[in-house]
Amino acid sequence: MSVKQTKIQNKRRFRPNRTTTIIILSLAAFILGPIVSLFLVYGTTTFLNIEMGLSELIITTPYNMIISMLGYPIILYFLIIINNKMYEKDLTKFGFSTKNIGSKIAKGIVIGTILAMSLYLSSTLLSTVTISVNSNSNTLIILLFIIGFFFQGMAEEVLMRSIIMKEIQNKTNLIIAIVSNSLIFSLFHLSAPGVTALPVINLFLFGIMFSLIYYTTNNMWLTGFAHGAWNIVLGVFIGTEISGQVIENSLFRTISTPLKLL
Repeated sequence: MSVKQTKIQNKRRFRPNRTTTIIILSLAAFILGPIVSLFLVYGTTTFLNIEMGLSELIITTPYNMIISMLGYPIILYFLIIINNKMYEKDLTKFGFSTKNIGSKIAKGIVIGTILAMSLYLSSTLLSTVTISVNSNSNTLIILLFIIGFFFQGMAEEVLMRSIIMKEIQNKTNLIIAIVSNSLIFSLFHLSAPGVTALPVINLFLFGIMFSLIYYTTNNMWLTGFAHGAWNIVLGVFIGTEISGQVIENSLFRTISTPLKLL
């Protein structure tokens, strides 16, 4: 064996596990995005002579919402960089087909809306639902959330379905991949304020459902926009909880009280 062949063999032998590397880098991108966004907003407020510390920005509306909404485009940017390094700049590996993009986006929005409304209507069978126009509704904030939720939906679906689910499936099988990425997806939301056991279970089931959507369509335009539409319909328009949180400036406000069974 030549020296060159030996070096190549050693390089392959000590190369880190590709699946583990991709998943760790992707999760790191998801954590780093909001941090970068926080410092961008902090820099902007400092430039505008708005005296506010980092901790205040995190808890003060609308700055905390701006930080959250800015974080997801940054996450997507980081994930695309990972794609360029790991998947040889082929975005079709992420499910971003170049054919019929507009129709896939439209179908995703329709599917997400139908699923969200089906969940809402079915919940009225199990609880007393009161819905009213929200007096705190704010058009600008609603528009910000609509844009932000589409970015959020796309970023989370790329991370969980295009990367984590596919990488685990390549190493194991489809069932393990779906269950694993859905579990990671639900646990990833534990840091959100107000999250209890029930929202975590709901998030796990949501992960299963959207994993199946992505698996059957193999299209991220459709899956990502369906995810965004789901959050927008339930959180921004109807005003129900999203991941254990309520948007104070939603279009409507919905209050649910579980039915007392005899």
